[in-house]
Formats: sequence, C-alpha cells, structure tokens
Amino acid sequence: MQDDQQIEELVYFKDFNYPREYRVSIGWKIFLLFLATVSIAGSVYSLVYMFSIDPEFLSFISVGASIFFLLLGLYLFVDTIKSKIILYIDKIEIYGIKSMRSIYRDEIASVVDYEHELYLIPKDSLRKKIKMYVYNIKIDEALWCWISSLSNLDEEDAVKHFEETKKELFPDKDLEEVDKSLINGEKLAKAISIITIIIGGLAFFVDNHYLLISLAVIPLIVLIIAGKNKGLFNLSGNILDLRPKLSWPLFIPGLILSRYLFININIIDLQELFILATSSTLLMVIIAVRVDGQLLKDNKWGFVAVLLFLAIYNIGAVGTLNSLLDTKKPQQVFEVNILNKNKANSSYDNAGNSYDPVDHPYDYRSFIVSKWGDNTNPTEVKVSKYVYQAFRVGDKVCLKTFSGAVKITWYKVGLCTTYHD
Repeated sequence: MQDDQQIEELVYFKDFNYPREYRVSIGWKIFLLFLATVSIAGSVYSLVYMFSIDPEFLSFISVGASIFFLLLGLYLFVDTIKSKIILYIDKIEIYGIKSMRSIYRDEIASVVDYEHELYLIPKDSLRKKIKMYVYNIKIDEALWCWISSLSNLDEEDAVKHFEETKKELFPDKDLEEVDKSLINGEKLAKAISIITIIIGGLAFFVDNHYLLISLAVIPLIVLIIAGKNKGLFNLSGNILDLRPKLSWPLFIPGLILSRYLFININIIDLQELFILATSSTLLMVIIAVRVDGQLLKDNKWGFVAVLLFLAIYNIGAVGTLNSLLDTKKPQQVFEVNILNKNKANSSYDNAGNSYDPVDHPYDYRSFIVSKWGDNTNPTEVKVSKYVYQAFRVGDKVCLKTFSGAVKITWYKVGLCTTYHD
C-alpha cells in the first residue's frame, strides 16, 4: 500500500523537469550582496584608517568591531552566492557555505511550516531536522507541489509549542488571563512599532534634534515595558516565537542614530565612546535576557541579533546624545582655514565647479582644514549642511571643542565671531 502511494506521488510529479535548482532570487541577492559589500568595505576602510592615520584611534573594541563586521560581510556574501536547493523527483538537497544535507521523500515524516522557514522532519528520530529558508527564493509550482504533498504539522505543532511556552513562562497565571495579556501585548507592540517607524523615517530625512532624542529613548521604553510584563514580549523577532514582537523598536533606532553620528558628529577620542557604549550595551543585554526568558534558551541567533543591534544602538545613542545634550560653552576654540570641501554625491559642471543634484540633509559633508591643536597636518572635519553652504574654500572658520554631556570630547565647526548653536 505504501509503495503504491509512493508510485502515485512520483507519477504526480513527473510532469516537471528534474533536477531543479533554486537559488536566492534576484531582488534578495542584490539586497544581501549590497549589505555584505557595505559591511566589508566599511570594515576595511575602518581598519585602514585606524592603522594608517593615527594609532590613537586603535583600541581592542574598535578593531574587534571592524573585524566582526568584516567576517559578517564575508559570511553573508559567500552564503548568498553558494546557498541553493536542488530538487529531484524523489529527494531534496540543501546546500550551505560548507555543507550539504539531503533527504529522500520516503524518509520524511512531516514538514513543519513556520512562515518563512520549513523544517523537514525525518522518520528516523536519530537524524536532525533539516531547515529550509524559503523567504528569499522564488518558489515555483514544482517545489510547491513537492512540499505541500508532505504531511504538514505546522498548525498543530505551532499551537502545541506555544501552549508549552505559555505554561513555562507564566506558571502561576491562568491561561485565559495569559491569552488576554498576549492580545493586549500584540496591540501595544504594533503601536510602538508603528511609532518607531514613523519617527525613524522622519529622522532619516529631517535633521531635527527632537526626533533623534525621541528615537534614542524608544529602546529604553521597550526594555521597561518588557520588564514590567516579564516573559510577555519577544525581543529578538524570532518568527518561531508567537509572542508579541518588540524587535523593530529595539533595532531601528540604533541604525538611524549611528548613521547620524557617522555623518554629523566629530568625536576626538573614539575610545571613550566605545568604552561607554560597550558598558551600556552589556547592561542592556543583561536586562533583555532577564525580561525575555526565551532569548537564550531557544534562539541563539536571536540573542546574537539583539547583542549586535544593541551595540549599534549604544554607539549611536551615546555619541549622538553626548553632543545634542551638551549645553556648555566650548572648552577651546581654534581658528583654521578651509583648504577644501567634500560632499557625498556631488557632481561637477564643465567649469569644474561642484553642485548637488540631490541635496539631502544627511549627505556626508566635510571640510579639509589647516592644522589645529595637536594635529600637525590638515584634517578632515564633518560639518552640517548649513555650515557647508555658508563657507567657501579659503574662508576662516573656528573649530570648537566641547566636553560632552557624558564627558566624551567632541568638536564642531562654526563662525569665529560669536558662539552660537
């Protein structure tokens, strides 16, 4: 009887040509390779800058972070190129960076479908389940028919796992009360996520200090809410975890704040920034682990994601708030000459004059200025859009150093006549 069923299935699939190869779709491939290239290029540039410009920028943390992002970019690049699925009429092969796993149809007990991930469960209990990422590949009729004809336990298994998780996380609460809390938590998580996306989008395009400060506060609010409702929220964004997700409000602010820091703020001693950011990152990670009991237990990559994005957030938030909240007068003022002007995305006309086809407030702008302080050579300093437009090559400007709201010394360029914001 079982053999007849297998023969019937093979006849059903014979209309398709085999073997069939599935790779990352064009859109996802462009996106993932772009991220990998940015990570690699940024890391290499950072390492070259630290080792060749000034040894004072070197620190274990800054070099370690650069190497981490370099390895992450290389992994993402190779994984995107090499990952593939090969489908045969009677078996399937899943290729990774350095591994290949295969399983025959008659060896599969069931398939578990969790949104964008498929798990092939072998009949042999000693064999490990095989994970298939299908979110970034284009599924055709052949693969869909091959998978959908298998025994699918997704709904039953997901509900069972979720019920077990609820009992484990809330042993002293009635399940009906827990369900109500989850429903309210889902509404709250969606509201916070929408607010974060709106503020993040505005802060990305509009240079407004209040938006940036609001964005910096959101992850702290997330941890406070998660702490008051211990175990209720999923902080990592793991799609296998059915609890309300607060990952977007935890991840988005760091990306926007770090971008602002990189483009607009001049830090004199980066080591001061990295030491303080590392301390605050470790504190927030400890809090995240305590308020989300599943973070370390079921999802190690979710923990890595939380650790990575909280590190990015703390670097951006500490560096940005250190300057935005600094209301003290300058410590020192240095008069310098503008030797050259640089701007990302600048174009040049036939006469050699630069102009900006798209004038975005967050485009990278800088001056090359004459030596100042302990610098014996001309220095590149980041400037705002308004300062960039107000001065020309040859003008004199003043470089003003500040102690910083959290004692991280920074500086900015402005007029020499009076002190102003």
